[in-house]
Amino acid sequence: MRMKKKTVKAVKAVAGIVAVVVTAIIGTAIYRARH
Repeated sequence: MRMKKKTVKAVKAVAGIVAVVVTAIIGTAIYRARH
């Protein structure tokens, strides 16, 4: 059970980082498209 909880937290952490990176890439793409 402990391992599963740690895995869930790790997955959520990675998902959060990926979401931030994707948002930054999309934001940069929009910025470049406008300029």
